[in-house]
Amino acid sequence: MVRVNQVKSSFHIVNRYQMNHFHFIRILTILLCISGVVRAQGIARPNSAGIRFGSWSKDLSGFRFFSTGQEGLGASVSTFFYFTTHFINNWYWEFNIGGIGDAVINAETEEVTEITGFVPMVFGLRNDFLFHQSPGRFQPYYSFGLGPYILATETNTYEGTETETALKFGMYGGTGINLNFTSWFAFNVDLKYHFINMSIGSPASGFNLNFGISFMWGKKREIFRIRETRLIVSDIYPSYYYFYNTYPLALVTVQNTAGFPIEVNVRSKVSPFSSRVKESGFIELPEGETKDIPVMAIFESNITEISKREPAVLDIEVEGRAGTIHTEQISAQIMVHSRNAWDGQTEKLSFFVTPDVTEIIQFSRNLVNTIVDSQQIKVKNILYAKSIFNELSAQGLRYQSDPNIPFYQDDRVQFPDETLKMGSGDCDDLTVLYASLLESLGIKTAFVEVRDPEKELAHLYLIFDSGVSEEYKHLVSSNEKRYLIRENHANKTSVWIPVETTLITRGFEEAWKAGALNYLQEAQMKNGLSEGWVQVIDVK
Repeated sequence: MVRVNQVKSSFHIVNRYQMNHFHFIRILTILLCISGVVRAQGIARPNSAGIRFGSWSKDLSGFRFFSTGQEGLGASVSTFFYFTTHFINNWYWEFNIGGIGDAVINAETEEVTEITGFVPMVFGLRNDFLFHQSPGRFQPYYSFGLGPYILATETNTYEGTETETALKFGMYGGTGINLNFTSWFAFNVDLKYHFINMSIGSPASGFNLNFGISFMWGKKREIFRIRETRLIVSDIYPSYYYFYNTYPLALVTVQNTAGFPIEVNVRSKVSPFSSRVKESGFIELPEGETKDIPVMAIFESNITEISKREPAVLDIEVEGRAGTIHTEQISAQIMVHSRNAWDGQTEKLSFFVTPDVTEIIQFSRNLVNTIVDSQQIKVKNILYAKSIFNELSAQGLRYQSDPNIPFYQDDRVQFPDETLKMGSGDCDDLTVLYASLLESLGIKTAFVEVRDPEKELAHLYLIFDSGVSEEYKHLVSSNEKRYLIRENHANKTSVWIPVETTLITRGFEEAWKAGALNYLQEAQMKNGLSEGWVQVIDVK
């Protein structure tokens, strides 16, 4: 309700504060321009309270704080306190309580002739309908609700003052814009139409235009939720680090809770063995859906310098994007094993084969450069393999069985250059060394893993591609039991030679004979290949 003395004092500043609907249009235009350069800091918080000031009019062309007319001076002002809280998706509960006053002043006598005012106490809903396009930034909304309105009219006549009061039930509908400068502070413009007594034709019904500020609090609204994180790899073996760069270490289950489609990106690294993060790239996540997103990491080569087991942390950051960015961070502990640790998977033994190491290249190249035999060019791979094996034997390399290792510990595999320096190794070490030397010359190799169910221990030896095609197999041996025929890397059949590397001290011929006998008995006669306890695994 506008007091009489306040209205009279305003008569002297009528021309200074005159404002019509064009002024409001200009202000709205300015706000739109501001929205293009002001970037909000994240998503607005779920609860807000604020105050608005504005004007009241029967139609959109009559907004004014103070004005002059033929009938005299006029004033129409409004003040509202409001509170909102997040309900679901883009919806908020909204409560408004305020006062609206309209006064008419006689220009000649400067006396108030009529004062009309009412107090709305309305409860309703607000929808931020473009939240998925510009959440937390320049956010338009619409709202509607209902509640009681306390009306009062005071009229001054020559006969005296007449006052009427009434309690009416009404409803409102409108629209507005929030400009969120931060996650806790916003400026807003709000336009509502009030249907007093549920009637457009009611004398008290009209438009209410307000400008205000609001303060927000509470936990920032989530547009996604991390449901679960499942480790796929909890033990990291340094020799496999190239493999881990393309293999997921974990799966993070993300649920879209925004009520509209969003995009999700997962960043991850293993501290302190990743100098940079690995990103999944933005993945579209439809409204309400849950998706498992692979978590990978980029390992640097310094991981191969670890001499003993030590814990590490897999750091995961999930980033949701829907006009703005929302992030959540989680972590999981993993174990990084020593550089020589091996989990017993023969297909992973290839990671210990290092044909490009300087010591390996020098050993093989220096040796084969002395072999010149144009008459046996078709079997040169066999000549190279024989020379390398016999040279290792001549240098005193010997087989040394593994120590008794408890079941809960890893097997240990030496890198080829380490075996050369130490002068000994078990079947794994010698097979890896021999494969590395042959691979350094371009000779393809494969591991033969034997897990005989009648024996307690597994065994490993090597086969290599002789480079001799099947049609010239007689050049290798007249005894077909001394070799096997299989496809080479070019998808052509060729002769492959088995070698029992543990017989390093007895020379190539004895190792070849023993390897061929093992393959004949275990893989073929005892059906090890068909039953699956003998496997041939190419070195890659």
